Amino acid sequence: MLTSPWPESVYAFRLIWPQLAELGPLVAIDLPGFGMSDASRGALTPEGMGGFILRLFGELGIQRCHAIGPDIGTTAFLFAATEQPERFATLTVGSGGTGMDLLGEQHRGNIEAPEDALDVGPDAEPIVGMIQALITVPTPQDVMEDYRLSSANGRFAEAAAFVRAYPTDLPKLPALAERVVTPVLVHLRTSRPARAAVKWRPPPAHTAELPA
Repeated sequence: MLTSPWPESVYAFRLIWPQLAELGPLVAIDLPGFGMSDASRGALTPEGMGGFILRLFGELGIQRCHAIGPDIGTTAFLFAATEQPERFATLTVGSGGTGMDLLGEQHRGNIEAPEDALDVGPDAEPIVGMIQALITVPTPQDVMEDYRLSSANGRFAEAAAFVRAYPTDLPKLPALAERVVTPVLVHLRTSRPARAAVKWRPPPAHTAELPA
């Protein structure tokens, strides 16, 4: 199971999908409120999203899986694994906030900004520009359009409720860490301040530092 990074969508996995498909059945999901999925107020917190993932397992008949959760998927999968660790064969996470003292500037900005400042408009130009600046491979127009629509017309501000719940939810993680017995792989981008946001990790874990 793969959950998309924010503010992109499941199209972020399009280039590695064929290779992953060789390993077995795949499920990729835009979590509620992200990508083009409808928002669910009960799920727009890290802890609430962890509960949603477990309910999704039940709906899809998933007994056990390898989970890949960059960005917002990091905390969602960690909370899910504290409740039902037996459902996860492995966790691959990174770039998601796991402690308030480890957050990068971007996450802090989304938390501290006035709510009305998070509406990026009908064209989502600031978000599109940010994504384009980070992308290093040619990206089809329909993919960029999906990314744009994922943030336009209030959707970015709606999704930001997830990270704005960090001050409440992230302090719970250290005390729950011992429940996570699943092997965890943490990916770090070594040149970005946000890399500090994944320093907290439950044992057993392995860290892979990736070149920018």
